[in-house]
Amino acid sequence: MKKIIAILLFFIMIVAIQIPTLGEVIWNNENSGSINYLNHFLLVLARFLFY
Repeated sequence: MKKIIAILLFFIMIVAIQIPTLGEVIWNNENSGSINYLNHFLLVLARFLFY
């Protein structure tokens, strides 16, 4: 049960914190009003799996 809660909190953290802040640094055409959630999700998932 603790692992399920940890996984859910991980995804909440991605949406709430990482997605808006990473967009302006990595992709030039993004700003706080225009966010590509799929790109951010794939980036964070890849970092989570391979680091």
